[in-house]
Amino acid sequence: MRDMVRYQTLSKLLPAFLLAVGACAQSPDGPGITLAEDTGLALKNNLRTQIAREGITESRARQGVARSAPLPKVSGIAYR
Repeated sequence: MRDMVRYQTLSKLLPAFLLAVGACAQSPDGPGITLAEDTGLALKNNLRTQIAREGITESRARQGVARSAPLPKVSGIAYR
């Protein structure tokens, strides 16, 4: 199962790697962006990665709500 996930991930990142290599090969002044930078940009801008990050944020928010359930509730009204 892990190998399948790895293969799927690599197959999705391969076009970005190839574009980076092509861009470096065409630049007469040297590489404009490194492979590590390109990989970082690809992961940052990948829609599935962004959705996964949002899911993590949502899960953490739900954990906070669940952890606050046993705490005492305070309510009141302020008068002038």
